Amino acid sequence: VDVSHHQVHLDVELAPASVSATGTLTLSVQQRAEAIWLDAQALEIQSVADLQNALTFESQPNRLCVRLQKPLEPGELLNLQLRWRVPVNSRGLHVYPDQIWAAYNTPAWMPTRQDPAQRATLALTVKAPAEFQVQASGRAPFIRHAMSTDVRAFQLDRPSPPFLYAFVVGKFEVAQVDLPGVDKKD
Repeated sequence: VDVSHHQVHLDVELAPASVSATGTLTLSVQQRAEAIWLDAQALEIQSVADLQNALTFESQPNRLCVRLQKPLEPGELLNLQLRWRVPVNSRGLHVYPDQIWAAYNTPAWMPTRQDPAQRATLALTVKAPAEFQVQASGRAPFIRHAMSTDVRAFQLDRPSPPFLYAFVVGKFEVAQVDLPGVDKKD
């Protein structure tokens, strides 16, 4: 299985701590496949669908198996739509009274392939209480303000190994350091 793009929305609360998510994974296979296996460490998968049908799935320790309605042929693209909850006591998700963050263990917060040879782009939105800062992998093209929450978007256009994906929501100060000879890209 080759995942080429992750589009993920995280809904993060800190009091009490919770992370729920939805996402679409764009993937293909090199050999004909009737099922797709993804890394999904302790995630509570609630639903999986392709663009037309709900799909049967089974969560196993650290893995998610999705049964396809029809076999996926080599080179054919599949968009899997998923909904899940991240257990706040899972290994890889760091939860404190004033912050939640995850790094280097991406299957602890989203289904993916945790293979170092895997390369995919990422479009990540994070909804969090407005009083908290949010940072994540990729550039941050926009913030949408609502009543008591903000939705921040991050875009990683260069295909990268998913184990490098990260996010942090918390109370912290943001500082910018300008380095001579380094162009800042917005």
